[in-house]
Amino acid sequence: MEGIQLKPRKAQIMVMTIGLGILCGLSLAAPVTGLAAAILVPLFACPLVGRKEEWLAWLTAAAPTVGAMLEGFSAIYAGCLLLPGMLPLLATRLLKPKQRTGPRGILLYTGITAAALTLCAACTTWLLGGPIGQTLPVRVTELIARMKNPGLVLYRLAASGLLALPENYGHSDLLSHLLEPALIRQMLMSLRLTLEKMLGYYLPYGFVQITLLTGLFTALRTERAHGVMLVIEANAAKPSERRARVLPPPGFRHLTLPNGLRRGVYVMWALALILISATNSLSVTVGMLFFSLCSTLLQLNGAAVAVYVFGNRHPDHIVLIGLIIGIIYAVSPMVLMIIGVSDTFLHYRAKKSEKTD
Repeated sequence: MEGIQLKPRKAQIMVMTIGLGILCGLSLAAPVTGLAAAILVPLFACPLVGRKEEWLAWLTAAAPTVGAMLEGFSAIYAGCLLLPGMLPLLATRLLKPKQRTGPRGILLYTGITAAALTLCAACTTWLLGGPIGQTLPVRVTELIARMKNPGLVLYRLAASGLLALPENYGHSDLLSHLLEPALIRQMLMSLRLTLEKMLGYYLPYGFVQITLLTGLFTALRTERAHGVMLVIEANAAKPSERRARVLPPPGFRHLTLPNGLRRGVYVMWALALILISATNSLSVTVGMLFFSLCSTLLQLNGAAVAVYVFGNRHPDHIVLIGLIIGIIYAVSPMVLMIIGVSDTFLHYRAKKSEKTD
């Protein structure tokens, strides 16, 4: 009867169904958000594979492509939007549970997500005619320059802190001189350089974050929906007695980095710092990818430690604790990274995990 309790509740299936419905509607109503919707599809679609609601999962995975084609986007770009949703669904449908559970499943879904996003990035690079970090700022500045009142847009960007003010100008002086073509050209050039610097950092960081988070939680949610764990307990007083317990698979709070992987993370971190200090743009990009990968792994480990520790103290508020840790992860990831690094030496969960429960 414990096995019956482990099956996904109707409320959980309903939440996943509603989530897919929202993503499908958003993809068709606002095709600009198609890439974001396609990335989120596996989180709700893969756990429904093998159930009667599976048809909605496949429909939602195709919705971003349909929306992009109806909006008139490039057929190549629209086709790439199939990959982030369809590839994880195909893997879940074709592979056996043993091949997509545990660490192997995390690596599988993470690798699929990374491959899909890489192809989408390559397609975008081809459509823009050059690297995203260089061509996208040019396109943005050209778009602002063609507006009826580009000076007002630039002033708002400067007032919000997204654009550096030119020398010898304050906020009050800037507004009165924004009709001067020379000043507008100077601010457009400053905007382009600012966007290049931002994209040089946030593109690798966002790629790694999206890949790891999507792959990790798709694997965990799919395993929890389809898998169970059989635990055989021995009685210390009577070693001959055994008791079998059927439990759900370990969740996010049990996530930890093996010692070998931890050492590799620290070595890669040092290598990333060397590459970032280089002058070659390719070396800098690879260094940013390595640095983002190491930081994200340690942040996730710190988040898992925090959920485990506070969840054991307040098991009835585990959802609220997870929500708070998620907010901290988004707002102040450095806090969780410090916890993840210190867990290498302090082992916060070692003593607590000795208890059977």
